[in-house]
Amino acid sequence: MRSSHKIEGPHADGLADELAAMANANGGILVLGVDDKTKEIIGIDYTSLDTVEKWLSEICQTRIKPPLDVYSEHIELPDKTGQFRPVIILKVPRSLMVHKSPNGYFKRFLDAKREMEADVLARLFQQRSQSRIIRFEEQVVPGTSVETLDSFLSRAFIKKRRRFGRTTIATIAFTE
Repeated sequence: MRSSHKIEGPHADGLADELAAMANANGGILVLGVDDKTKEIIGIDYTSLDTVEKWLSEICQTRIKPPLDVYSEHIELPDKTGQFRPVIILKVPRSLMVHKSPNGYFKRFLDAKREMEADVLARLFQQRSQSRIIRFEEQVVPGTSVETLDSFLSRAFIKKRRRFGRTTIATIAFTE
């Protein structure tokens, strides 16, 4: 991020894609001030920390829809000479929503972001309850139990699910 007192970094849209991908997966941590290729600690100039943090906030609030909440922390890490350099730790939690970034819908898989296929995206919307296309038989109904099921209808449902290779009543969610 530093080169002769000039701030260098990822393109804002590319960074937005990475952050949204983390939030759409299980979250993650991004360390700014470390060279991606060599993993060398470069650091961020002390005078630029606030500017970089404002830039990150702007990306999360304007380039990602819905806006993404992240947490940042400034720490110092030693570079290869042993000199401590400031870096920014950006913590991205797993989001309850599905986030779109400037280049589309992404999800983090291992060490890379991948654009989500339509069926994966639809399933993620269903899981995160942002879609009106959630099938009613997959929705949780508060205050229900096995006893509240109509035995005739539930047997027919379970038989139908078995026929299509799905598991039995153990997969049906009940809440107290």
